[in-house]
Amino acid sequence: MISPNKLVGLNPWLLYSKYIDAVDKNCVETMSSKWEGRLGGTQEFMSTHCFAMTEAGKVNPSVNAILQNNTMIASPN
Repeated sequence: MISPNKLVGLNPWLLYSKYIDAVDKNCVETMSSKWEGRLGGTQEFMSTHCFAMTEAGKVNPSVNAILQNNTMIASPN
């Protein structure tokens, strides 16, 4: 987590990239533990599935509404 004092003067695209990375990482950790014993290829493919899901949530408002309060969305804390 980046402290607010370090945000001054940082590239906003870098901050957004770090945020998206954190959201994807949270999704991978949450979903991998859920599906590890039940779905083959979890370790190999979960990161791409999570990336696709977070991208869909950013692009399509109806998907974004479905994802609200979901475990894969990073909490603000």
